[in-house]
Amino acid sequence: MKAADVFKTLKQGGAVFGAQIISTTPMVMPFLEGMDLDIVFLDLEHIPMDREITSWMCRAFSARGLMPFMRVPKPDASKICQFLDGGAEGIIVPYIESASQVRELVGAVKYRPIKGEYLEQIMDGTYEMNSRTKEFLDGTVWNCNPKDKMLLINIESRPGMENLDEILTVPGVDGVMIGPQDLSISLGVPEDYGCEEFDAAVKEIAAKTRAHGLYCGIHFAQTVEQAVHFINDYGLQIYLEGNELVAFKRDVGSRIQKIRKGTGKKQ
Repeated sequence: MKAADVFKTLKQGGAVFGAQIISTTPMVMPFLEGMDLDIVFLDLEHIPMDREITSWMCRAFSARGLMPFMRVPKPDASKICQFLDGGAEGIIVPYIESASQVRELVGAVKYRPIKGEYLEQIMDGTYEMNSRTKEFLDGTVWNCNPKDKMLLINIESRPGMENLDEILTVPGVDGVMIGPQDLSISLGVPEDYGCEEFDAAVKEIAAKTRAHGLYCGIHFAQTVEQAVHFINDYGLQIYLEGNELVAFKRDVGSRIQKIRKGTGKKQ
Protein backbone atom coordinates (compact mmCIF):
# COMPACT_ATOMS: atom_id res chain seq x y z
CA MET A 1 0.00 0.00 0.00
CA LYS A 2 1.05 3.55 -0.62
CA ALA A 3 0.75 5.96 2.30
CA ALA A 4 -2.45 7.48 0.95
CA ASP A 5 -3.99 4.00 0.73
CA VAL A 6 -3.02 3.20 4.32
CA PHE A 7 -4.63 6.41 5.56
CA LYS A 8 -7.75 5.73 3.49
CA THR A 9 -8.07 2.16 4.81
CA LEU A 10 -7.71 3.28 8.42
CA LYS A 11 -10.14 6.18 8.03
CA GLN A 12 -12.71 3.76 6.65
CA GLY A 13 -12.34 1.55 9.72
CA GLY A 14 -10.20 -1.11 8.09
CA ALA A 15 -6.95 -2.63 9.31
CA VAL A 16 -3.43 -2.72 7.91
CA PHE A 17 -0.91 -5.48 8.48
CA GLY A 18 2.85 -5.52 8.42
CA ALA A 19 6.00 -7.15 9.71
CA GLN A 20 9.34 -6.10 11.10
CA ILE A 21 12.26 -6.54 8.71
CA ILE A 22 15.82 -6.67 10.03
CA SER A 23 17.70 -8.27 7.11
CA THR A 24 19.54 -5.68 5.04
CA THR A 25 20.16 -8.00 2.10
CA PRO A 26 18.23 -7.29 -1.13
CA MET A 27 17.35 -11.00 -1.16
CA VAL A 28 14.52 -10.08 1.22
CA MET A 29 12.55 -8.36 -1.53
CA PRO A 30 11.38 -11.37 -3.58
CA PHE A 31 10.38 -13.19 -0.39
CA LEU A 32 7.91 -10.41 0.41
CA GLU A 33 5.90 -11.23 -2.69
CA GLY A 34 2.61 -12.90 -1.84
CA MET A 35 2.89 -12.24 1.90
CA ASP A 36 -0.14 -9.92 1.86
CA LEU A 37 1.65 -7.14 3.75
CA ASP A 38 0.57 -3.51 3.65
CA ILE A 39 3.47 -1.97 5.59
CA VAL A 40 6.96 -2.85 6.80
CA PHE A 41 8.61 -1.84 10.06
CA LEU A 42 12.29 -1.01 10.57
CA ASP A 43 13.35 -0.74 14.20
CA LEU A 44 16.34 1.49 14.87
CA GLU A 45 15.61 1.55 18.60
CA HIS A 46 16.86 -2.02 19.11
CA ILE A 47 18.37 -3.22 15.82
CA PRO A 48 21.81 -1.96 14.65
CA MET A 49 21.16 -0.63 11.16
CA ASP A 50 23.09 1.90 9.10
CA ARG A 51 21.23 5.05 8.08
CA GLU A 52 22.26 4.78 4.43
CA ILE A 53 21.19 1.13 4.23
CA THR A 54 17.83 1.81 5.84
CA SER A 55 17.27 4.63 3.38
CA TRP A 56 17.78 2.24 0.48
CA MET A 57 15.46 -0.23 2.18
CA CYS A 58 12.73 2.39 2.61
CA ARG A 59 12.97 3.39 -1.06
CA ALA A 60 12.87 -0.24 -2.17
CA PHE A 61 9.88 -1.11 0.05
CA SER A 62 8.01 1.97 -1.12
CA ALA A 63 8.67 1.09 -4.75
CA ARG A 64 7.14 -2.34 -4.03
CA GLY A 65 4.00 -0.72 -2.66
CA LEU A 66 4.83 -1.28 1.01
CA MET A 67 4.65 1.78 3.26
CA PRO A 68 7.92 1.90 5.27
CA PHE A 69 7.65 2.72 8.97
CA MET A 70 10.72 3.58 11.02
CA ARG A 71 10.94 3.40 14.80
CA VAL A 72 13.50 5.99 15.84
CA PRO A 73 15.93 5.30 18.71
CA LYS A 74 14.38 7.96 20.94
CA PRO A 75 12.09 11.03 20.79
CA ASP A 76 14.42 13.22 18.72
CA ALA A 77 13.03 15.62 16.11
CA SER A 78 16.33 16.00 14.26
CA LYS A 79 16.68 12.23 13.85
CA ILE A 80 13.08 11.98 12.66
CA CYS A 81 13.79 14.54 9.93
CA GLN A 82 16.82 12.51 8.84
CA PHE A 83 14.79 9.32 8.54
CA LEU A 84 12.01 11.08 6.65
CA ASP A 85 14.65 12.48 4.29
CA GLY A 86 15.82 8.89 3.85
CA GLY A 87 12.43 7.66 2.70
CA ALA A 88 10.49 6.68 5.81
CA GLU A 89 6.78 7.37 5.37
CA GLY A 90 5.70 6.53 8.90
CA ILE A 91 7.47 7.30 12.16
CA ILE A 92 7.04 5.36 15.40
CA VAL A 93 8.49 7.01 18.51
CA PRO A 94 9.31 4.83 21.53
CA TYR A 95 8.35 5.19 25.18
CA ILE A 96 6.20 8.30 25.16
CA GLU A 97 4.88 9.27 28.59
CA SER A 98 3.89 12.94 28.36
CA ALA A 99 2.29 15.45 26.00
CA SER A 100 5.34 17.69 26.26
CA GLN A 101 7.41 15.05 24.45
CA VAL A 102 5.04 14.97 21.48
CA ARG A 103 4.82 18.55 20.28
CA GLU A 104 8.32 18.69 18.79
CA LEU A 105 7.78 15.30 17.14
CA VAL A 106 4.64 16.57 15.39
CA GLY A 107 6.62 19.52 14.08
CA ALA A 108 9.25 17.21 12.59
CA VAL A 109 6.78 14.87 10.88
CA LYS A 110 4.06 17.26 9.79
CA TYR A 111 5.96 20.49 9.02
CA ARG A 112 9.43 19.41 7.88
CA PRO A 113 11.62 21.27 6.84
CA ILE A 114 10.28 24.23 8.87
CA LYS A 115 12.03 24.55 12.23
CA GLY A 116 12.73 27.03 14.98
CA GLU A 117 10.61 30.05 15.82
CA TYR A 118 8.40 29.86 12.72
CA LEU A 119 7.52 26.26 13.53
CA GLU A 120 6.57 27.23 17.08
CA GLN A 121 4.38 30.06 15.80
CA ILE A 122 2.69 27.85 13.21
CA MET A 123 1.90 25.22 15.83
CA ASP A 124 0.68 27.91 18.24
CA GLY A 125 -1.58 29.35 15.57
CA THR A 126 0.07 32.77 15.80
CA TYR A 127 1.62 32.60 12.33
CA GLU A 128 0.01 31.41 9.13
CA MET A 129 2.00 30.17 6.16
CA ASN A 130 1.39 32.00 2.90
CA SER A 131 0.00 30.19 -0.13
CA ARG A 132 3.41 29.67 -1.74
CA THR A 133 4.80 27.95 1.37
CA LYS A 134 1.73 25.76 1.72
CA GLU A 135 1.98 24.79 -1.93
CA PHE A 136 5.65 23.95 -1.46
CA LEU A 137 4.99 21.75 1.56
CA ASP A 138 2.10 20.01 -0.18
CA GLY A 139 4.17 19.38 -3.28
CA THR A 140 6.79 16.87 -4.25
CA VAL A 141 10.00 18.80 -3.68
CA TRP A 142 10.31 17.67 -0.06
CA ASN A 143 7.64 14.97 -0.26
CA CYS A 144 6.41 16.05 3.16
CA ASN A 145 2.69 16.44 2.64
CA PRO A 146 1.21 15.72 6.11
CA LYS A 147 -1.38 13.51 4.44
CA ASP A 148 1.43 11.19 3.36
CA LYS A 149 3.39 10.96 6.64
CA MET A 150 2.13 9.15 9.72
CA LEU A 151 3.20 9.73 13.32
CA LEU A 152 2.57 6.91 15.77
CA ILE A 153 3.66 7.01 19.39
CA ASN A 154 4.58 4.00 21.49
CA ILE A 155 2.63 3.64 24.71
CA GLU A 156 4.52 1.04 26.69
CA SER A 157 4.36 2.03 30.36
CA ARG A 158 1.90 2.72 33.13
CA PRO A 159 2.74 6.47 33.18
CA GLY A 160 2.13 6.57 29.43
CA MET A 161 -1.29 5.02 29.97
CA GLU A 162 -2.12 7.45 32.77
CA ASN A 163 -1.24 10.47 30.61
CA LEU A 164 -2.68 9.11 27.38
CA ASP A 165 -5.73 11.40 27.15
CA GLU A 166 -3.52 14.49 27.43
CA ILE A 167 -0.98 13.05 24.98
CA LEU A 168 -3.65 12.39 22.36
CA THR A 169 -4.88 15.98 22.44
CA VAL A 170 -1.68 17.17 20.74
CA PRO A 171 -2.74 17.95 17.14
CA GLY A 172 -0.81 15.99 14.53
CA VAL A 173 -0.53 12.64 16.30
CA ASP A 174 -2.09 9.95 14.11
CA GLY A 175 -2.23 7.08 16.54
CA VAL A 176 -0.73 4.77 19.14
CA MET A 177 1.32 1.62 18.88
CA ILE A 178 1.30 -0.57 21.97
CA GLY A 179 4.74 -1.92 22.90
CA PRO A 180 3.85 -5.25 24.52
CA GLN A 181 7.13 -6.23 26.15
CA ASP A 182 7.86 -2.94 27.91
CA LEU A 183 4.20 -2.49 28.80
CA SER A 184 3.96 -5.93 30.37
CA ILE A 185 7.08 -5.22 32.43
CA SER A 186 5.71 -1.86 33.56
CA LEU A 187 2.47 -3.57 34.58
CA GLY A 188 4.40 -6.08 36.68
CA VAL A 189 3.55 -9.05 34.45
CA PRO A 190 6.73 -9.45 32.33
CA GLU A 191 5.92 -11.04 28.95
CA ASP A 192 2.72 -12.57 30.35
CA TYR A 193 0.71 -11.41 27.34
CA GLY A 194 -2.19 -13.74 28.06
CA CYS A 195 -2.99 -12.46 31.55
CA GLU A 196 -6.00 -10.32 32.49
CA GLU A 197 -3.87 -7.29 33.42
CA PHE A 198 -2.25 -7.09 30.01
CA ASP A 199 -5.50 -7.69 28.15
CA ALA A 200 -7.21 -4.96 30.18
CA ALA A 201 -4.36 -2.54 29.41
CA VAL A 202 -4.68 -3.16 25.66
CA LYS A 203 -8.44 -2.63 25.92
CA GLU A 204 -8.00 0.65 27.82
CA ILE A 205 -5.34 2.07 25.48
CA ALA A 206 -7.39 1.14 22.42
CA ALA A 207 -10.59 2.66 23.83
CA LYS A 208 -8.92 5.96 24.73
CA THR A 209 -7.18 6.19 21.37
CA ARG A 210 -10.36 5.52 19.43
CA ALA A 211 -12.27 8.03 21.59
CA HIS A 212 -9.89 10.69 20.26
CA GLY A 213 -10.58 9.58 16.68
CA LEU A 214 -7.08 8.16 16.25
CA TYR A 215 -5.71 4.76 15.23
CA CYS A 216 -4.38 2.10 17.58
CA GLY A 217 -2.15 -0.89 16.89
CA ILE A 218 0.23 -3.35 18.50
CA HIS A 219 3.66 -4.63 17.56
CA PHE A 220 3.09 -8.28 18.24
CA ALA A 221 0.53 -10.69 19.67
CA GLN A 222 1.29 -13.90 21.50
CA THR A 223 -0.92 -15.98 19.21
CA VAL A 224 -2.94 -15.58 16.03
CA GLU A 225 -6.08 -15.90 18.14
CA GLN A 226 -4.96 -13.05 20.39
CA ALA A 227 -4.28 -10.81 17.39
CA VAL A 228 -7.76 -11.53 16.02
CA HIS A 229 -9.21 -10.79 19.48
CA PHE A 230 -7.44 -7.42 19.72
CA ILE A 231 -8.56 -6.40 16.22
CA ASN A 232 -12.15 -7.66 16.38
CA ASP A 233 -12.98 -6.92 20.03
CA TYR A 234 -10.88 -3.84 20.84
CA GLY A 235 -10.74 -2.19 17.42
CA LEU A 236 -7.00 -2.28 16.82
CA GLN A 237 -6.31 -1.27 13.23
CA ILE A 238 -2.55 -1.67 12.84
CA TYR A 239 -0.87 -5.01 13.42
CA LEU A 240 2.86 -5.69 13.06
CA GLU A 241 4.21 -9.23 13.17
CA GLY A 242 7.65 -10.21 14.44
CA ASN A 243 10.78 -10.28 12.32
CA GLU A 244 12.36 -13.00 10.23
CA LEU A 245 14.65 -14.16 13.06
CA VAL A 246 11.60 -14.76 15.25
CA ALA A 247 10.10 -16.81 12.43
CA PHE A 248 13.41 -18.66 11.96
CA LYS A 249 13.59 -19.59 15.63
CA ARG A 250 9.94 -20.59 15.74
CA ASP A 251 9.73 -22.57 12.52
CA VAL A 252 13.23 -23.97 12.04
CA GLY A 253 13.64 -24.70 15.74
CA SER A 254 10.34 -26.56 15.80
CA ARG A 255 11.28 -28.59 12.69
CA ILE A 256 14.68 -29.55 14.12
CA GLN A 257 13.07 -30.72 17.37
CA LYS A 258 10.58 -32.86 15.44
CA ILE A 259 13.33 -34.32 13.23
CA ARG A 260 15.45 -35.14 16.29
CA LYS A 261 12.48 -36.84 17.91
CA GLY A 262 11.61 -38.75 14.75
CA THR A 263 15.14 -40.01 14.23
CA GLY A 264 15.99 -40.58 17.87
CA LYS A 265 19.04 -38.34 17.45
CA LYS A 266 18.47 -36.27 20.56
CA GLN A 267 21.14 -34.26 22.29
